[in-house]
Amino acid sequence: MYDEENDELNEQEEKKPDGLSAEQILQNLKSKDAKIRLEAITALAQVKNKRVVNLLINCLKDPVWNNRSAAANSLVEIGELSVEPLMSVVYSENEDIRFWSIKILGTLGGAGIPSLAKLLDDPDRDLRLHVVRSLCITPAPGTVEPLITALGDADWSVRKHASEGLEKVGGSAVAKLQKAFQDNLNAMGNDDICFWSIKVLGSILKRDALPAFTSLLRHEDKNIRFYAVGGIGQTRCEEGVDPLIAALSDPSWLVRRQAFEMLELMGEPAVEKLKTAFFQGNDDVKYWAVRLIAKIMKGNAVGILKKMLNTPQKEIRFFIVTALGETDDPRAIPTLIEAFKDNFWQIRSQAAEMVSHMKFRAIPSLTAAISNESEDVRYWSVQALGMIGGEAMSSLLVLLENPDKRMRLFTVKALGNLQNSAIIEPLIKAMGDTSWPVRVAASEILERAGEMAIRPLIKAIGSDNANVSFWSQKVLQNFGDQAVQTLINSLLDKEDKYRMHTIKALGRIGTSNSIKPLLEILSAGVIEECEIILEAMSDLKNPPLIAFLLETLASSEDANIITWVSNILGAVKETGKSVYFKALKNPNTEVRVWACKLLATYEGDDILKALWFAMQDKEPSVRVQAVKSLGEIGQGLNVMPYAMKLIVDGEPMVRFEVFRLLGKIGAPAAVIPMLEAFNKEDEQNQKLILDIFNDIESTNFMMSLVITLEEAEKEMHPLILQLLEKMCNSPLKRDMLIKNMENAGVTTIYWIVQVIGKFDEEQVADALIRLLDHPEAYVHAVTAMARYFSSSNFIIRDKITAALTAAGVKIIKPLIESINKDDEMVKMNAVNIIESIGDDIKPVIEALASDKTVKNHIIALELLNSITRTVRVGGGAKTWASGKQKEAKGGKDAASKIKEELEREMAKTKIK
Repeated sequence: MYDEENDELNEQEEKKPDGLSAEQILQNLKSKDAKIRLEAITALAQVKNKRVVNLLINCLKDPVWNNRSAAANSLVEIGELSVEPLMSVVYSENEDIRFWSIKILGTLGGAGIPSLAKLLDDPDRDLRLHVVRSLCITPAPGTVEPLITALGDADWSVRKHASEGLEKVGGSAVAKLQKAFQDNLNAMGNDDICFWSIKVLGSILKRDALPAFTSLLRHEDKNIRFYAVGGIGQTRCEEGVDPLIAALSDPSWLVRRQAFEMLELMGEPAVEKLKTAFFQGNDDVKYWAVRLIAKIMKGNAVGILKKMLNTPQKEIRFFIVTALGETDDPRAIPTLIEAFKDNFWQIRSQAAEMVSHMKFRAIPSLTAAISNESEDVRYWSVQALGMIGGEAMSSLLVLLENPDKRMRLFTVKALGNLQNSAIIEPLIKAMGDTSWPVRVAASEILERAGEMAIRPLIKAIGSDNANVSFWSQKVLQNFGDQAVQTLINSLLDKEDKYRMHTIKALGRIGTSNSIKPLLEILSAGVIEECEIILEAMSDLKNPPLIAFLLETLASSEDANIITWVSNILGAVKETGKSVYFKALKNPNTEVRVWACKLLATYEGDDILKALWFAMQDKEPSVRVQAVKSLGEIGQGLNVMPYAMKLIVDGEPMVRFEVFRLLGKIGAPAAVIPMLEAFNKEDEQNQKLILDIFNDIESTNFMMSLVITLEEAEKEMHPLILQLLEKMCNSPLKRDMLIKNMENAGVTTIYWIVQVIGKFDEEQVADALIRLLDHPEAYVHAVTAMARYFSSSNFIIRDKITAALTAAGVKIIKPLIESINKDDEMVKMNAVNIIESIGDDIKPVIEALASDKTVKNHIIALELLNSITRTVRVGGGAKTWASGKQKEAKGGKDAASKIKEELEREMAKTKIK
């Protein structure tokens, strides 16, 4: 900055016109009073010397603008004497001095211009702009070169002001402008200098520039054609219309766009030629001509544009519709509404958008068009009303009650164009419409509405209209976490009548944020609320949330949480499967246990493989649950190979679960391995396993044990029978075996009889009696029935006695063979039964007595000896009617031989 103290003082004291001395002026310049400083500055302007110039330059930083402006004016008045000192401060650190010095130098021109020109390279955009404005204050030939340089500035404002300054310079700038244009046409040149040079030349030369510019339109370089169009437009000459119209078909869009803008500047003089160009030009000319006519003529262009709409070219019709809208004149509205009938959707849509730009001015015409016979007109009229927005809301609400479902659908879609809260309630009501498309459209728009729709939707869940309630829940579900906090806030109100619906909405959303408040509800255990959550989450498809619930289940000690969360996860279908597979590797044992439990709700080979993986887990509890789940997946024999591998597990609880599973399956192939494993258990474990078997309510298992008796080694029979007998302590188990006798083979019946015959019950006795009709198995029944002769239950004894008697002679042999000859009571009852059968017994007894291979042969002899004399029937004595026997060879009949044999036997054995 310039230091006034370095200035040489004048040797002579000069009195100023106002009577102030130099010393007084200097003192006043330092005053705190702005007016006194201003008086001093004004006084200095009357003296022109170097010292005064320096004082005034220092005043350029005065805090008051008026004082700074006065100092600048004074320096301008002093003139050339100020130039050199001002040039020395253009780089001053003080912004005010820098600003005013540049402005003053620009005003003075002359020698200060080179200094200003140097500032055009400064990086400060505001400084460069100030320099250019200063150069434009007093246009002179000396400013041309720096202003042309400024035409290439990076900032548009700098370039614009430089071009205006050059226009003020006028003709003297032409030669240098032409040279600047030529010099910058090469690849290394500045495009902005070319562009602005041409514009300025056009402004200065007017029509004189047209020949040169028109010839440039034929140049192969599109940039030069672009510059030429700008220059022609800048001439503002009517003669420039034709070349500009020709440029509308230039191959370059930039050139065409520039020609469009220049013709718009031309205005009215271009209209008639544009009309002609529309009908004669190509598609590009037609497009730009239509738009120009509309922009220039505004509403007066409607009639012309309407005629132009008759063209068969859809692209041109689209341009015309756009142009009609750009007139922004109500006179275009009827024509635009008529365009709703156009064959092409894009044109109809564009017409609606153009009409909507007319806002309230279009509402009456659109409302009237709703009753048009054309559905397209009705549809787009409604859409246009929707685009208009708030001003058209009342018209749209009326249409929601229209009896035509299509019109209601159109209206709902139109409401979707409005982005305000006023549409929420009408759309919620529309979700209860009788038409499904209307309901869907309303729900989709509400979903897009976002936050402002959440609270009204929560209330709508409780609507008496089932459709409104359903779709409200669905929309809230689709909102996801966006709606969660609002729903949670609603839950805080325990008296909220929409509470149940809010709970359901949170469940349907199904995110980690929405589930947290629901877990609190599940913990509280209110059945009605818990069931709503269960129903809402029955179709859960969020794997991370399923994993979160699984971990919650595994870590919780809350009985309600465990119950309800397990029910929720149990209802999850395919989405949950992969989560549970992954959970089998979770480091938390309880998570792995629950994963096994939940996999039991699925079927398939992949489930078997997953459970087999779990059956090899290091934790016994996981292996136990894996075996349990294996038994619940309903694959029967398919699971046996997996279970059999664990029957020798080192953990008793795992083995016990395998015994339970194999017992439930009841496959014969599993019995022998089970029994072998059973034999290896200690006595305590065997008792526990027997308890497990007793708990199994499976016919298959019972029958598999019976069938195994037919195939197993004799050494296994005692163990199998022991198991069966202990299991048959249950009447239910005995009944299982009895029912299976009906269709069983003889051998199977034999073993069943061996088991059930040891139970002194009518149920068993009745089953044995029924067996007497079996052609083969009656033998086993008779053997078992003989055991009841000593029963303490007289009802059973009477039933057995009556049944055996009624069965006839076929029971005699098996009955005799089954008698314990040392049990007098049994023997007596058997003999009485045989004797009670009737006359037909004698041949049978004789045959048995003559066959020494018959077990208890001696009893048959004794019985024969008895019946040859008498037999007691019904309490009376009867002589057997015996035919004369033929003599046997040797002179003795068969009876005599049997009698002799009986006497010999009796001699050997004392018979009581």
